Parts: sequence; C-alpha cells; structure tokens
Amino acid sequence: MRTGTQMLHVPFKETSQMWPRWATATSPGRSPRSPPQVAGARGKVKFLAVAAKSRLPAQPEIPTVPESGGPADYEVNGWVAFLSPAAAPREAVEAINAAVSKAMAEPDLRERLTTFGFTPLQASRAALTELIGADTAKFGELVRKTGATID
Repeated sequence: MRTGTQMLHVPFKETSQMWPRWATATSPGRSPRSPPQVAGARGKVKFLAVAAKSRLPAQPEIPTVPESGGPADYEVNGWVAFLSPAAAPREAVEAINAAVSKAMAEPDLRERLTTFGFTPLQASRAALTELIGADTAKFGELVRKTGATID
C-alpha cells in the first residue's frame, strides 16, 4: 500500500493447496507474494526479498525488503504460539511453557526450524501479549485502510 504496488489476493482453503497452484502461477508477468515456505521453493523461483527485519539464517543470500529498495521499516512476520483459555490453571500453563522452552532450547529442533525459514524464539507470556497487541494494532489499521475481508 505504501509503495502503490497492486496485488491480487488469491485465497486457498488450506496450505496444501497453495504450493502447486503457486508454482503454476509463477510465470512471466506474474509475481506471487507469498509461497508457503521459502525452503520448499528453492531452485524453482528467484526470491527478490524477505519481509523480515534481517536476512533469514537459512537463506542469507535473499535480501530484506529495505535492502531491495522497499520501505525502511517494512517487516511482516508470522509467528506460532501456544495459547490457552484465559481460565486455564496457571500451573498447567507454566508446565506447558516450561516444556516448550526446554524443547526450543534443543539444538536439533532449532536447526530444523531454521532450515524451514523460521527464527526460533522463546517469549514470556508478557512478551507474547505485547506482540499480539502490536500486531493487532498494526494489521487492524491495515484492514481499516484497505477494507480487507476474510475469504
């Protein structure tokens, strides 16, 4: 929106539908914005940039959007988190958090996640709450400005 780029949203019901159709659509004159994952597309397309604060460790040859001439503060990160109902027992939440933190500290898991383009992080409940709030504000504003709807 900030650069005046026009894009066409093509919705898929599930991620498994994305890759074959995305690969087919990658032809002269078309430029899909988001493959399911960088690792799965290596060698099939040329990536112009990643929408992250810094280059991905598993694909350091791909520049960031700002490095490619885009807006200096352009960053769109997806994330995965474990959430629970608000009424979940605190002890259970803390036990799950401890188990996930232990798993995330394992070098093999961290390496595997990095290979697939993820940046493994461990966040406290407070940090995750802050992230959700920031993303809600950022993307809420984008939805209001563009009139985006869920397909």
